[in-house]
Amino acid sequence: RALQSLHPRAIPFENLDRNGTLEVLDLTGRVVYSQSVSANATFVNLNVEKFESGTYIYRLVADGKVIASKPMNVVH
Repeated sequence: RALQSLHPRAIPFENLDRNGTLEVLDLTGRVVYSQSVSANATFVNLNVEKFESGTYIYRLVADGKVIASKPMNVVH
């Protein structure tokens, strides 16, 4: 599986063998954050301070396909 469970401000990856993009979506499906992820990256630090409290979906996209996605709760 490409995404493990979320740790505060860090999203770990497994088996990312190509460049990709980390996207964070609100519950309406709007992309509220996007960041490039290099092949063989083991994690991405995500600063959620600017996000409003609520539920989001983060997903890893490579070659136009969603590799994995998980929900994420932000509480301030």
